[in-house]
Amino acid sequence: MLIYRLETRHPGTILDNTAFYILGTAFSLACKLEHDDYFSNKWMAKVCEMTLGHLNLLEERFWRMLDNRLLVTRDDIEEAWPLEAGAIFALKI
Repeated sequence: MLIYRLETRHPGTILDNTAFYILGTAFSLACKLEHDDYFSNKWMAKVCEMTLGHLNLLEERFWRMLDNRLLVTRDDIEEAWPLEAGAIFALKI
């Protein structure tokens, strides 16, 4: 949802050579939002094959590009993907 929101607000941001970095950054931010115990940025940067400084910079830019809005609500998902929302919320995780 974070990547969808980024592309909706800033079309053309995701390019072939940036997709991996955006995915890694979105994953890192989502983990921090969802869990009290999350991996350090040092570990996440290593997994995403980037430097710690680069991940920190990307997180900050990503966050600002989303107007500091990382929380994803049920309404956000239903608005973005109305047909798929029922299937998403039917999952028993």
